[in-house]
Amino acid sequence: MLISGHADEILCGLSLQHGPLNHKYSIPDVWKQRFPSRSEIIQYAADHNAQNSDDPDEQLVDRRRVEYDIFLLVEELHILDIIRKSFGSVDEFIALANSVSNRRKSRAGKSLELHLEHLFIEYGLRHFATQAVTEGNKKPDFLFPSADAYHDDGFPEENL
Repeated sequence: MLISGHADEILCGLSLQHGPLNHKYSIPDVWKQRFPSRSEIIQYAADHNAQNSDDPDEQLVDRRRVEYDIFLLVEELHILDIIRKSFGSVDEFIALANSVSNRRKSRAGKSLELHLEHLFIEYGLRHFATQAVTEGNKKPDFLFPSADAYHDDGFPEENL
């Protein structure tokens, strides 16, 4: 069977980045041995965002850009040699492609939430819960001021 088309369609967004990677960031040596957690990359991005802005919206956009640049650098460090060595079978290639794609999707899905949590804390917002369970076993990204307040029938609704 022959499949043809754009790589981003065939591999669900796994295609190579169109521009060069941004190598201006010096990643920690320990990240060369193991892939860092999302939180580690988010904190690194917060510590290395280029804009000197007091606007949290601008900071959020800049940090997400920095985080993605760093993620791609770390990903290249861990994956490129494997790709260059080639594969013994199509199944080996597909397994790696799926792993890389899943990691990218997982990072993207959690990125905004983690950046917002960091910004909330930096700006002095301390009363919130993340991923707390509500009715129907739902897990909103954030509850304000807390999960306890949300579940307290006596807590004033207008303060939730």
